[in-house]
Amino acid sequence: MQFPKAPAYGLGVQRMDVRCGSEPDTKPVGVWETDGAGPGFTSVALTTADGERQLVLAVNVYDLGADLKDERPVPLSEGLMKARTAALCD
Repeated sequence: MQFPKAPAYGLGVQRMDVRCGSEPDTKPVGVWETDGAGPGFTSVALTTADGERQLVLAVNVYDLGADLKDERPVPLSEGLMKARTAALCD
């Protein structure tokens, strides 16, 4: 089934665009992403479509109590965005 406004997704992997700058005419980089988590950790893995660049991050910050209360279990981090841009963009 096709969902026109949804990202490409299958087997826990989804396609997304990473913006490589703040200029409006900056072309985004297409990447494939998957993530996972468990008590005490979370991880994310990204690769460009051509396989030239990859990023895998695993961090030991995951609040299981917050997850059980349907709250965000991992705090938002500017560091993740900076690492993603540094690894995947020219």
